[in-house]
Amino acid sequence: MPTTLIIPDLHLRWKSAQKVIDNFPHDQVIFLGDAFDDFGDTPEQNAAMAEWLNDFMRKPNHITLMGNHDVAYAYYGRNSYCSGFSHLKREAILDKLSIGEYRDRAKLYHYEHVFLFSHAGFKYQLYKELRQYITKKNSPEDVLKVLEIKSQNVRADLEIDRANPLTDVGWARNGSQPHGGLTWCCFKEFHPIPNVSQIFGHTPVKRPVFVAQIKGGKLDWGNFEETHLENYNSINYNFDTHFTYFGSITDGKVDYHLTLDYL
Repeated sequence: MPTTLIIPDLHLRWKSAQKVIDNFPHDQVIFLGDAFDDFGDTPEQNAAMAEWLNDFMRKPNHITLMGNHDVAYAYYGRNSYCSGFSHLKREAILDKLSIGEYRDRAKLYHYEHVFLFSHAGFKYQLYKELRQYITKKNSPEDVLKVLEIKSQNVRADLEIDRANPLTDVGWARNGSQPHGGLTWCCFKEFHPIPNVSQIFGHTPVKRPVFVAQIKGGKLDWGNFEETHLENYNSINYNFDTHFTYFGSITDGKVDYHLTLDYL
């Protein structure tokens, strides 16, 4: 059975990521974004991360998503700024990372295995605002249609430092907009889209957790061991554990694994 390996936020932990990729059997890898920046880091460390990312994104069956810390270096301006950014690190990163190719290859979202993958998640309130005049439905097909239409201008907006709702910082992260976008949505502000399941990172947690919508509309929060998929119409996993854990999907089953076991 095909297995998809889910690599969450790395923040320079490329050596550990590569060991997991080498040691965990898989058919495909999805990196959820946030390659760069860590506390007390150096330009040299970010350059090494950029070199690894440059190689990773070119491999077949390797999907790269863009996180808020990545957007800050791939573009530059007030609307792409992220804490941890420095000009010295950006110079070091751009010396190793093919930035035009990265902009072409790195994605804001990816849909597979009945899951919408993004760096930070797509909250229902933002979806309702963006879907106006497009659809009133909450099916995966409708969500993807809205994302396809609304993401067309993201790159152009970032290149001229213009705000875009899909990459905006929300109030939950001290931003100027009510909702965080696909690179900035905080887990505490996230609300599931009915009938659409998601996998993301961005907000640090001790162990991978989920928020699900029970049939009937009520929300359920918990750990993996408590999931009963037949009870939910939407289940959404947060994998950002400072790479203490990583995820996998095999035959539709989502699981998590201790990184240390594969180093």
